[in-house]
Amino acid sequence: VSTQSTWGLSIMKSLPANVIQTIKNLGAEVNKVPGENMMHLKFRFQSPCWDAFEHYLLGEDDDPLVQCIFNPSANINLATFTPNNALVWPLLLECNSIIYHCRNLPAGNFVAGGPVLPAPLGAVGVPVAFHHARLAVSGVLRSIQAPNSMLYPTLQGLHSGSYICDVQYIWANSLVSVVIFKP
Repeated sequence: VSTQSTWGLSIMKSLPANVIQTIKNLGAEVNKVPGENMMHLKFRFQSPCWDAFEHYLLGEDDDPLVQCIFNPSANINLATFTPNNALVWPLLLECNSIIYHCRNLPAGNFVAGGPVLPAPLGAVGVPVAFHHARLAVSGVLRSIQAPNSMLYPTLQGLHSGSYICDVQYIWANSLVSVVIFKP
């Protein structure tokens, strides 16, 4: 059963209420999206919240919509390096290009350092329909943290500990933002 969001995007599935509750119980920042029948969950990559979300994704064959956004919260701005405004556009272009390039890759491409990625695109239409939720997990996020290509100079040039972006998974009833930092 397909649902329609107010953005006009066809979204195939809702994130189950028990998954949302589990992630909330583990400490995710959870807010209702104003004017929408949606929840926004935000947490860090490689946290207990991520582990619960990844566990859910690994069992799914649905095709989520995925995009990278630049949305550091106030506590991130105070606690870590945040790229200056001049880097935001090239950073998001590189991150969303990685999402785009990885969207149809088989899982085997995410072993031994991840896929060798082609150059970033000049523009990427977001969000990107990711083929199978189980592929849109840790390997893709690690590729954003440390692309296996020198063609991503903005990502390669960030200092360790820098905020990179939020990778956002869009479901019929929720936006899940996973905060990514440079290792």
